[in-house]
Amino acid sequence: MLKFQRVRYMESKLLNCHRLLVCAVWLCFGSVAGFAQANLFSNGSFEGGITGWTTQYGTGTITTQGNYKIAGSPAAAGFTSATNNVGVPTGGGTNALWVNGASGATTTNVVSQTLTGLTVGRQYTVSGWLVSAESPVSSAATVVIMAVSGSSNVVSSAFTATTSWSQIFYTFTAGATSATILFIDTNKNATGTGNDFGLDNLSVPEPATYAAGAFVVAAGFLGWRRHRRSLASRPRSDASATPDLPGPRA
Repeated sequence: MLKFQRVRYMESKLLNCHRLLVCAVWLCFGSVAGFAQANLFSNGSFEGGITGWTTQYGTGTITTQGNYKIAGSPAAAGFTSATNNVGVPTGGGTNALWVNGASGATTTNVVSQTLTGLTVGRQYTVSGWLVSAESPVSSAATVVIMAVSGSSNVVSSAFTATTSWSQIFYTFTAGATSATILFIDTNKNATGTGNDFGLDNLSVPEPATYAAGAFVVAAGFLGWRRHRRSLASRPRSDASATPDLPGPRA
């Protein structure tokens, strides 16, 4: 009887340990998933001004074509015909990049940034938010994203700015361990309220990290199920004997 009680006691402790292990694995998975959202862009929400980015635009008054401002809204940036109730999309601080679209062919690069440490052949997704800075819009701004990586220069389709924030996506395959991502102004009709826009929350999440977390969770769950099945298959001579602590050795 004492031997059986000790076995049941050890089984109970092992089961509790497996439960703790499963909880720990899920906590680790949460941390891994959070890491998967790490932005490869530096200062993607422009909370640090233009730091980390290269631009062909100037820093003069926003009413001059080819200039930009970092501000919380188009009105705060200085646009006189700003869209109504246009704020910064949630989750990216209080600033955005506001652009008075240029008309010259030499000022196409609104902002660009070079990413390093990429895996050749892996796909990466660029995302961001785009909005028109003025209303009514005489000629809507159009922006494309280009990835320069190795020998490949891949251009996305054009995204058109509207008076509401819209999310834009673009996926490219790394042709080298680095890639320069450019946001390019393609509409050069800068008269009136044409071609003025805002960009915010630009990001390139680190890919494929979720898969590693899912594998860890799956391994922990399968180990826990295997242990439960082994406990259920053992013969029990006295199902009512469930002491919390082992008795003294006879």
